[in-house]
This record gives sequence, structure tokens and C-alpha cells, in this order.
Amino acid sequence: MSGWRRTASATRFPMTPYPLIATRAFRPMSVSLLVSDTPRPRRGVPMHREAKFVDCTTRGACRRGAAAGPPWSILGTGGYMALRTYRVVDNDRTGPYSTLTLQGEVAASQPGQFYMLRGDWGADPLLGRPISILGEDAEDGTVRFLVKEVGEGTRRLCSLEPGAKVFGLGPLGRPFPLPPPGAAPAALVGGGVGVPPMVYLAARLAERALPFRFFQGARTAADLLCLEDLARAGVDPVLTTEDGSLGLRGLVTEPLRERLAECSTVYACGPEGMLKAVQALCDGRVPSYLSLEARMGCGYGVCLGCVVPVERNGRRAYERVCAEGPVFEGEVVRWA
Repeated sequence: MSGWRRTASATRFPMTPYPLIATRAFRPMSVSLLVSDTPRPRRGVPMHREAKFVDCTTRGACRRGAAAGPPWSILGTGGYMALRTYRVVDNDRTGPYSTLTLQGEVAASQPGQFYMLRGDWGADPLLGRPISILGEDAEDGTVRFLVKEVGEGTRRLCSLEPGAKVFGLGPLGRPFPLPPPGAAPAALVGGGVGVPPMVYLAARLAERALPFRFFQGARTAADLLCLEDLARAGVDPVLTTEDGSLGLRGLVTEPLRERLAECSTVYACGPEGMLKAVQALCDGRVPSYLSLEARMGCGYGVCLGCVVPVERNGRRAYERVCAEGPVFEGEVVRWA
């Protein structure tokens, strides 16, 4: 058996010992699941007859029954998120990177949010992969992602051909807050697969005529990403490469340091080393927002597999990258 199975009232991962099923009913600040009573449905018995409804609130209580809501959806930070089916309309492959354009029902998103993406490839690999949104067009029903091949799941996503089916859960996570009108220019800093959400943010700021400067760093010219997208948005980025093959030679934080006094806010997404350097530059000088990366199981806060240390009001705690993040205030992030 391969792919996802959908019954009259359930959607589940294939080959799982205990299916988790997105339900039709929700309460605010809760996650509602159908949890199967048995490891496998008995042959000839619809799976939803063997499942029980559980409403798991953020306080950890479980109650039966809830108000009706949209089918096939999970309640998230910004409203209802649905597991939707998309078709690949384009896969632009360059080296280890693929820019996937998916078409289907596109929910409105904000820069910094992401989807959990999974192809129709059966039980292995089982979980979706968290991929940041590069851009969307609600009128055309398309959403774009840049994927780098780093493992089996991303390898399969990168190899999808036009017409292939993709399952997407999103948009997920906390987005970047936009600067207020009249603020000094913002600084957008991206590196590696952290560039796509910064490109999305740049396009959103340009639409609103909000001033900003875009910085992108990479090891070599071949690792500089989304340059055509930036050109279409009318963005002239400050580029740096460690080998000097394109743009300034050195790290992206060097030109940022020179222009930091002119900036109202710094937004960054990229490798951990880059984010640490940006945080140190901004500390006590300029507000910053960092988009963090972590391994995720579910993407909406249930599995607790993506927690990171933070400190708020003198109290250290752990918060979920998929729910309280991926965007965090730079001043609260504590590196493990």
C-alpha cells in the first residue's frame, strides 16, 4: 500500500502503527485528532469506525466532542491549515537546487512561513519535509519553493516531474513582522536555503514601497540563489562570496556591519553560523528577527521535535520552531 489513504472522515499516513487522522472539528488553541484504537484497521471495516475523537488542548486536557469545522484541516497559528493535493507545473533544476512550482488550492501566506511537503511515493520516507515559501500567486493557484537535495526526502522532491502529485500542509509557522510605514530601511540577510523566505519578504516590502537593503552571502557564485527573482522584483542585492567569484570577497556580515547604523530592523535566514554573527552584530543596537531551521516531524507543534532554547524576561525555556517560530526575535534566541 502506498500514498495517503482517505476514508469518509479521515486522512492518514500509510504504514503507520497508529494512524493520526485530521478531523473535521476544532476548538481555538487546540489540536484535534482521531487516534485509532488498533494498530491496523481490520479487513473489511472502515478505518473511521475504529477511531475515537480526541480534542487535545494546549493545556494537555482531552475532551470528546467539538464544534464543526472545515474538513481535512488542522488548526494553526493563523487559522485553518489543510492537507492539500498539488500538481507540479514546473521543476527548474540547477545543480543540487530545484525550484518547484506547485498548482492547487493556495491559502494566503506571509513571508517566513513554510509548508510540509511530501510526494506520492509511498511509505518511505514517511514524513513531509519543511520547505520555506519562495512566493505565491493566489490568482493562478501556484506556490513556489526552492529545495536543496540533502537527503532522501529532498532528493525525491527535487526529482519530481511536471504533473506529479505533491501533498502539502501549510502555510505553517510564525512569519516575519513587517516594518511600520516611515521606518528607516530594513536589512534583509540571506544565505543558502535561507534565501527564499528573504526573497519573498523583499517582494512583499517592494509591493508596499517599504525601503530595504538585501544582502546575500555564499561560498561561491554557484551558491548564490534566486538572483532572477530579485531582478524581477527590482532588487539590487549586495552579494558576497567567500572565494570572491562574484560580488564582494568575504562574509555577508561584513557589508551588513558597515550599513547597520542606517537600518531600522534586520531580518535574517540562513546557516546557524551566519545567524549567530547577525545576532551578535545587532545585539543592543538594532532589532532583529531570525528565521531558524530545525528537523521537524509534524510541522504544527504536536511532536515537539523542533524545540530550541530561548530566554524571555530572564526565564529560559524551549519553544517550537514550527509553532512559536520559525521567526524569533534575535534577542531571545539562545544557542544550544
